[in-house]
Amino acid sequence: PPQERFVRFYIIAVLSIIFICYVLLLHYFKEDEVSVFKNNSLSVFFWSTTILVFLFLCASHAVLSSDLYEYAIRGRMATMYRINPYLNTPFDIRSDMFYPLIFWKQTPECYGPAWVIIGGVHTLFFKNNLVLTFFMHKVVLMVFLLFSTYFFRKICKELKIENAEILSIAFLFNPLILIMTIVD
Repeated sequence: PPQERFVRFYIIAVLSIIFICYVLLLHYFKEDEVSVFKNNSLSVFFWSTTILVFLFLCASHAVLSSDLYEYAIRGRMATMYRINPYLNTPFDIRSDMFYPLIFWKQTPECYGPAWVIIGGVHTLFFKNNLVLTFFMHKVVLMVFLLFSTYFFRKICKELKIENAEILSIAFLFNPLILIMTIVD
């Protein structure tokens, strides 16, 4: 874990808030007081708070992993420097502003080309802006998470599982999935 007191406090606070919200969500969702489509005050408050928390998490700094920086620099290699990230390493572009943030400096890309393209799209729009590049990448990951939840719900309904809606909400707001997908 990071050694700075502020960073540890931030991590514990965010994880605690997410876990408390997760437990409250499942409780109120089970009681049928919160719904995706209901227009009562608790549902409106919950969904507006959820959107704000998701945007806050997208804007937060990745503190538990350096993978986010790795994805960005591999995308920059392909889009900005026009070099193949499968044949070259970030060590070849040591002057890049993302270089000090990465860990795997002498390792070529190990993910498929679609992932490199996803990482490269953000660098085309936000060439030299670290914050906007990472924010956009997290937003894209959040969209993938929403699609995953949609397909998870369809699978539950296809299997005729009784609580398909609450299971899909439990999947979407699982703290581990949120932290690993949106924060890091």
